[in-house]
This record gives sequence, C-alpha cells and structure tokens, in this order.
Amino acid sequence: RSGLRAGLNVRDRLTGLYTPEYWLHALELRNGRLLRQATPVTCLMIGVKGLAEIRREQGDPPADELLRQLALQILADVRPSDVVCRYRGGRFAVALLRCPADQVQDIAARLTGNLRNLLHGQLPVERQSRLHVQWEAATLPDDALTPVQLLRVAGKSLDFKLSLAGHAGASVS
Repeated sequence: RSGLRAGLNVRDRLTGLYTPEYWLHALELRNGRLLRQATPVTCLMIGVKGLAEIRREQGDPPADELLRQLALQILADVRPSDVVCRYRGGRFAVALLRCPADQVQDIAARLTGNLRNLLHGQLPVERQSRLHVQWEAATLPDDALTPVQLLRVAGKSLDFKLSLAGHAGASVS
C-alpha cells in the first residue's frame, strides 16, 4: 500500500509478480538491515528465450498464459521471504535472501528444471525446441554493492547467456 501511495507501480498486471521498481524498493525496505550487515542476497535472474516467437505464431492469450504459469511455478519454488519480480518479457528476478553464492547452483537447477518440466507439459513437441530456459546470478556484497547493481549485473550476464542460447540447438534447455 505504501508503494502505491508513493506512486510506485507495485504489481505486474499480467503475472501478479512485483515490478522491477518495486522489487528494488522492497529489497531496500525489507532487507536494508541485511544489506548493511553484509548478509548475502543473491539475485537469480531466469530467462525464457523464444516466448516472442510463440506470441507471434499463436497470439497474445497463449503466450500470456504461459508467462502466468511460469510466474506461478517460480512462486511455488521459492521461500515466502524471497522477493520475485517479472523483470521484462520472459525474464524473472528472484532475490534469494540469506543465500550465499555457493548455494545458488542447486537452487537454480531445481527452479529451472521445474520450469522446463512445465514448458514440456504445456507445449507441443515441435514448439519445445524453440524455448530455452537460462539463469544467471549475482550476489551482494560480492558482485554488487547495491540492489540496483545486483539486478544489472545478473541481467547483463543473462543477456549474454541468452544470446548464445539457440545456437547450440538444444530444446527447452
């Protein structure tokens, strides 16, 4: 409520997740103490490449429903204390609180594995080969000093990884 009063767009209309602006705000408000104490906060950025093609071929309703399903799966797989937003397009950012960098590999593998299973169940086989699920992570205080930097570092790393996806020819990888 305070975010709305302050003029922040709090929720993504499509998925119901936080917006990136509110994600940053929530991280600062709820976890400022953690950030000042150098308690690790890891930003897990997840991207699904190929959703734009589905949107072009099948239209907005199927693509939007797929995004909603992905958002629900992510929420089901994280702790209630973690902060999740739809970053943009088919990308999501998860602030994993009190999560050191050496633990993110297992969390990301579980989360992205569940997303891949969801996509396999939702799409016909011929469309599965066009989708690629990738992730990247950055951790405070090691990779960034502020939540804004944290989001940027994870986003840029994911940009690079997604630019390579599809060239390898893997399906829902």
